[in-house]
Amino acid sequence: AGTGLGERLKTLHDGVVELLDAFAPTVVALEQVHSHWKHPRTAILMAHARGVIVLAASERDTPVTSYAASRIKKTLTGSGRAPKAQMQHAIR
Repeated sequence: AGTGLGERLKTLHDGVVELLDAFAPTVVALEQVHSHWKHPRTAILMAHARGVIVLAASERDTPVTSYAASRIKKTLTGSGRAPKAQMQHAIR
């Protein structure tokens, strides 16, 4: 059971549009899609979500720039290998 993919993507789209309208950024930065070859389903689901985010930004004429995860981690924490908990702390 649970919510279907279409409904989840619509919820994501609506949330991104809400954020874009509230904060009116001049650019959206996204992590480049990456996934281990043993987990192709993860890469596909991430690509769906990324596509929805790019669409929402495009609807608001907001350019999207992609960065490698290690670059984002290094920028936010000083380490390109920061664990998830450290990233969450830096963002808060």
